[in-house]
Amino acid sequence: MANSTNATTNDFFGHPRGLSTLFFTELWERFSYYGMRALLVLFMTAEAIGDNPGLGFGVGEAAAIYGIYTFFVYVLSLPGGWIADNIWGQKKAVFVGGCIIAAGHFSMAVPTTLFFFIGLVLIVIGTGLLKPNVSSMVGDLYPEGGARRDAGFSIFYMGINFGAILGPLLCGILGEGYNWHYGFSLAGFGMLLGLVSYKIGDKYLVGSGELAESITPKEIQTKSKMFYGIASLTVAFVVAFGFLVSSGAIFITLKGLAEILGVLVVLIVIVFFAVLINNKKWILPIVLVSVASFFVVDMFTDDGGFRQAAVVEFSNDLSQSLEKGKIDAAAYESVAGETDLDFTNLSGDQAAEITEKLTEAQVLALLDQPDGSVESLANELSASMNLQFTAGIVLLLFILVSIGQITVPTISLKIEQKRLMVIFWLFILAALFWSGFEQAGSSLNLFASELTDRSTGPNEFLGGMGAIILTLIIALPLGYYSFRTLKREDLWSMAKGAVVFSSVGILVFFYWLFNNIGDGWIIPASTLQLINPTFIVIFAPIFGVLWTWLASRDANPSIPVKFGLGLLGLAAGFFVLSWGSANASADNLVSPAWLIVTYFLHTVGELCLSPVGLSSMTKLAPKNRVSQMMGIWFVATALGNLIAGLVAGQLESLAPSGLFQTVALIIGGGGIVALLASPGVKKLMGDVE
Repeated sequence: MANSTNATTNDFFGHPRGLSTLFFTELWERFSYYGMRALLVLFMTAEAIGDNPGLGFGVGEAAAIYGIYTFFVYVLSLPGGWIADNIWGQKKAVFVGGCIIAAGHFSMAVPTTLFFFIGLVLIVIGTGLLKPNVSSMVGDLYPEGGARRDAGFSIFYMGINFGAILGPLLCGILGEGYNWHYGFSLAGFGMLLGLVSYKIGDKYLVGSGELAESITPKEIQTKSKMFYGIASLTVAFVVAFGFLVSSGAIFITLKGLAEILGVLVVLIVIVFFAVLINNKKWILPIVLVSVASFFVVDMFTDDGGFRQAAVVEFSNDLSQSLEKGKIDAAAYESVAGETDLDFTNLSGDQAAEITEKLTEAQVLALLDQPDGSVESLANELSASMNLQFTAGIVLLLFILVSIGQITVPTISLKIEQKRLMVIFWLFILAALFWSGFEQAGSSLNLFASELTDRSTGPNEFLGGMGAIILTLIIALPLGYYSFRTLKREDLWSMAKGAVVFSSVGILVFFYWLFNNIGDGWIIPASTLQLINPTFIVIFAPIFGVLWTWLASRDANPSIPVKFGLGLLGLAAGFFVLSWGSANASADNLVSPAWLIVTYFLHTVGELCLSPVGLSSMTKLAPKNRVSQMMGIWFVATALGNLIAGLVAGQLESLAPSGLFQTVALIIGGGGIVALLASPGVKKLMGDVE
């Protein structure tokens, strides 16, 4: 009886006490995730020697690893949700996932490449278990649903963003400023705090996150055997594949692997929607078209078309290596039999000529592929591009046939089929959006590190009594708010302690910050990652009020219009950054204001698309497929993250201004198409608002 009372007590700012448990668990999990993510690409691209050595990877390799890592973080949410629903329950899945995440961060704290990759794998698995299930448990706290549940999710979302602010700030200062592995360790300790908070508040989650009573022990046993069998086979396959790649039996680059994963996801999603919309009639045609288009493209490109791109890739790598001083230009000019070559701007013909004069060993050494061959590299590149064209052909065919089904008068589609078409369209737009937005951790992070002036101070006032005076000024409102919180009798003591502890922490941090600025300080690039979540905390309530106000005047934009606006906001941010980076160089650093404006516009785009997208999946999905459609949303995010990593890798061969402008044009074009198509898409939605 006591447990039941505890579980339903509404003393966490008027909400169930269990919400505080999930709030702090997710806050610290997001602290660990975003704190580590802010360091990831910077650590991989940092020189392998020096006071704070990194891994010394190239930008392309690091960006590909980043894309594959973030891709699997979201994809594994699907099996993570299945495990919770069928074997463990959400409550156990969240705790086990948190333990695995903490182990992953502490593995990355060990200064070896092997433990670095082990850590990434553990974080991917742990996040797949925790991320989808902690959100489900929030909904379980409000069985009555309604506006109160929406308010609870809003508070929970604030916890996510507070963690996203603190993570890059503290892990960035420690990792980038002192030692990368200290930053990874702090992320691990953050996750441990989340686990402690979760276990302390476990008694307030009665009835939330439990395995459904309708599932019998026999069913659990059967499903467990199936899951552990599939998991074992998957691990065995990954280990065997890794061994074959490392031994040279299979030649594939990280970039090639990322491209193949992306293409396969697109084809799987097309087949999935084709089956749902057309009652399995599409399976055979899609398979036939995919196979045929692959071989047709290969037939037309086998004699040099895409294989020539291998030479261009070599040229780009050569140019960058020479430009960064990693390769002795004089030695390569001698091998090429020419002098005074402009290696930073080689044409395709020049690259081909140089490639022919270099030995295969020299080419492979430059490309960091000593176990492969030039022919295998060309084959991989050709196959990857063929797959991309195949996916493009199948996607275009699917869209055209779907439009035909809608417009031909003799064909009658059910409202459910039409809404599935809308979900597929939103999937494409969401993947496009995240492919740009998620470059925050890769290309934008590198821009902040290499081309942004992050120096502050010195300041005589802050170096003296100014730090104390400003800290005392901040202490006045914080002290008043803490005092008022402590005086409240209807508030849980844990919430009171969190407010006081946070206030003290804020004061200590600001005093430390003012002192550093007074002495002269270079802001770590990774800490700029907190700009977006800060804007989210500020503007999310404003957008909520805006949509409500527009709805009261019958002027609330439709779901497809909001998606189009989100893409245009993202594109505007990249246009700003392209403008700002046009004249940026290592000797001419630009103001952080360019990044701040960019992140502001990206936040506007996110608030137009992300919350609306989550809501639209539940509104448009058939009643028996809501969970599957939420999974599709995660897959769109995963695909976007993968593409973001591949795009960021182009910084190795493209100037930042050119890359950002290209991204802006593509995403802006998608936004315009989304707006033009929105009236037709809205009709397909029926009465869904």
